[in-house]
Amino acid sequence: MAFSASAAQPLAFLDALCCPDDGADLRAGEGGPVCVRCKRGFPVEDGILRMPPLAEAWDAGELADIESERRQRDLEARHYDRLLGLRLLSLFEIPATLRPLRLGPAACVLEVGCGTGRFTTRLAVRGSAVVAVDHSLASLQVLRRKLRPEHSDRVCLVQGSATCLPVRAGWATHALACQMLEHLPSSAMRAQAVAELSRVLAPAGRAAVSAYWHTPGLRGVLRREGRHSGAIFFHRFDRREFGALLETDFHLRSLTGFLIYILLAHCQNKD
Repeated sequence: MAFSASAAQPLAFLDALCCPDDGADLRAGEGGPVCVRCKRGFPVEDGILRMPPLAEAWDAGELADIESERRQRDLEARHYDRLLGLRLLSLFEIPATLRPLRLGPAACVLEVGCGTGRFTTRLAVRGSAVVAVDHSLASLQVLRRKLRPEHSDRVCLVQGSATCLPVRAGWATHALACQMLEHLPSSAMRAQAVAELSRVLAPAGRAAVSAYWHTPGLRGVLRREGRHSGAIFFHRFDRREFGALLETDFHLRSLTGFLIYILLAHCQNKD
C-alpha cells in the first residue's frame, strides 16, 4: 500500500474504504473521498475521515442510545486515558489481545471502536496498515494527537458506525473489536456488528473480540445491563452467549475470562 507523506492522508487508504450507504467504491475528491455511485462526499477534518452512514435500520430507542453514548464519549474523551482501572487492565489486556493475532508489517488491520487509541498506537508501531473506526469524533481527535509523526501515515482514522462499516469486503487480514459490542443497545445491533466485522475480514483472517463479562462470582454485585454516567448503555455477556454470538460468523479458536472483568475471544473468519 502506498502512503501519503502528509499526516492528513486518508486518501491513501481508498483501496480499503467504501461508501457506508451503498457499499460502492470511492474516488478522490477535492475535500475528501466521493462515492462513485451516490456521489456523496466524505470530508476530511483535522486528519479524520468522517463517514457515518446517512441512516441506519434501527428503531428510535436504539438510535437514541447510540447518540447518547456518542455525546458522552465526546465529553469524556480528554480524560479517558487517565482512568486508573483502565490503565491497569491494559497492562494485561493489550498483550493478551494482540499476541495471538501474529501481526506483521504486511498486516492490514481494522479496529472497530478504537476510542482514544489504547490499541491503535501499538498497532501503528508494528508497521501495520490500520483503519481505526469510532463514532466519537472527540475520541478520534485525542488519538490523532497521540500518534507519532513517523507512525501517523500508517493509520487512517474514520468516524463511522460499527453496524455499517465504511470498509471494503475482505480488505482486512486482522480485526479488533475490544470492549465495543457491550455498548450496542440490542441483540440485533450486536449481531450486525459481528457480521460486519466478518464481512470486511479476509477469508480465514484473524480477529480479537472482547466484551464485558457477567462474571459468575460477581453477579450479585454487577448488573447485567445499565448505563455508565447515566448515558452509556452496557450489556454484560455470559460465556455461552458471547461464544454463540461470535460463532454465527467466525470459527472460535479461544475464549477466556482470565482478565476477570472481560471475556476475550480469538477467532478465525469463515472461508
